[in-house]
Amino acid sequence: MARFDHWAELVGLRRRHVDLAGARVQVVEQATEVAGKIIVSPPKTDAGRRVVTLPKVAVDALAAHLEEYAGPDPDGLVFTTPKGAHLLRSSFNRFVWRPAVEHVGLDGLRVHDLRHTAAAAGATTILSFYFRPDLSILRPAFRSWGNVLTFGGYNGASFVINRVYESLPSLVLGYLLPHAAVGLYNRASVVSDIPDKVVLTSVFSVAFPALAAEVREGRSLKEPYLRALGLITVLYWPAQVLLVLLAYPVVMLLLGPQWLGGVVPLLQLMAIAGLAWFPVMLTSPVLLAVAANRDRVLADLVGRSLSAVVLCSAAYFGVLVMAASKLVTLPFQMFLSLYFVRRHIPFRWAEVCAALWKSAVATAGAAGAAAEGWLASWPHAAVASASAPAATDRRTIRRRVFGLIGIIQFW
Repeated sequence: MARFDHWAELVGLRRRHVDLAGARVQVVEQATEVAGKIIVSPPKTDAGRRVVTLPKVAVDALAAHLEEYAGPDPDGLVFTTPKGAHLLRSSFNRFVWRPAVEHVGLDGLRVHDLRHTAAAAGATTILSFYFRPDLSILRPAFRSWGNVLTFGGYNGASFVINRVYESLPSLVLGYLLPHAAVGLYNRASVVSDIPDKVVLTSVFSVAFPALAAEVREGRSLKEPYLRALGLITVLYWPAQVLLVLLAYPVVMLLLGPQWLGGVVPLLQLMAIAGLAWFPVMLTSPVLLAVAANRDRVLADLVGRSLSAVVLCSAAYFGVLVMAASKLVTLPFQMFLSLYFVRRHIPFRWAEVCAALWKSAVATAGAAGAAAEGWLASWPHAAVASASAPAATDRRTIRRRVFGLIGIIQFW
């Protein structure tokens, strides 16, 4: 009830509107009560025609309800009277709702109040106990406590490993090098992370439920995994290459001319190395979906630990070498991610190449368009001259960068 905006939508549901396999319900019809009579009509607005997703507990309850109370006819009502007619709100309130809430001491609680999350949860519990007063469900159960602790331990370990690895560059640089080097490295990292934030941040939220559903259905994850790699790289690789080619105007636009000389070479090295980062974001959702949480932590531990050793060693030779070390550490983590995934999803390396070739072509085209537009609109020598920042203002930079983006989109 809490997931519907109006009572009329709820009582207008028919069996054909319910997709239990997809855990969703289509709202395409409403049954409005007027003077004791039901008037069936579509929702008043386009926004009213929508798809409502359901949690697993609601899907299970709805499946049991359909089995016991609803007829087999696709046009049969989901919520119905014993005679198969539409529910009247007045009758439901008088004979079902009001006795239930009075029985548990919540006089005055309305069905409409279930739209509020806390009230919905409380009322669901109340109605469950009213219709089936079984307190055994509240009895503590420790049957799966080992699995819970194991999962929590692995998940916590993975979180700590990644956070330490992310914080390590600033800590090492601050200890070994001047503060100016820390500032240069941090700003280069912030700009180089833009494709990650735009393309890869939401990968886990989308990939994990989709992959877990494939596993529950007993299907192979090879095809979805390879397809996901192709979809990620077709956006991520061109973004990284554009950062390399347009490093000067990007730094000028985002950070200002005072950072050109120090940040640009670091950014270009990080962006080139970032081309190898694409499979790492898929490793966690894939290994969690196949219940290989231990391998997920092991991949993080091995990859981040060895990369941290290389990173710390490079810091002794300066911030530029530290950025260049990513040309070693990120490809290593890429190989490690593919290796651990391949232990559970048997794919050939040739199949990975086949999934990525379109992305490579798109990246090459974007790079060619960017280089051509860059040379045509602004000679490289004019940009590289950091000694005369006054000759280049941000408005000109912005106009030319957006012009390049237009050329690339046209290509």
